[in-house]
Amino acid sequence: MRIGIPHWHPNAAELDYVIGGRGRMTVFSPGDKVDTFEVGPGEIVFVPSAYFHYIENVNASEDMQFGVFFDHERPEDIGLSGAFGAYSNEVLGSVFGLQSKVLDSLPKYQEVLFVVAGG
Repeated sequence: MRIGIPHWHPNAAELDYVIGGRGRMTVFSPGDKVDTFEVGPGEIVFVPSAYFHYIENVNASEDMQFGVFFDHERPEDIGLSGAFGAYSNEVLGSVFGLQSKVLDSLPKYQEVLFVVAGG
């Protein structure tokens, strides 16, 4: 996986276990709070239900491997890859109740992207 697309799961909390590689996780919480941190093998990340989040690989020469677990048998996934690129940060900030500058560092794409790790 090279980069995770900003998304959220409205009906499920997410637990990520880092198997290999290093990742940089960003989680948006209510009240304009943004947490960005790096994780490595053996570490766990918890993302509450409906929290907007994404992860990126911090080392392009090394694969990043995660085990991802949800507390719902059919977790919904609302990705913003295509729609996100179509709106200004001011509009998105209004929709999500965030200051527009908080969104400046997020990647924007003009189409919907789907990232899957192969086996």
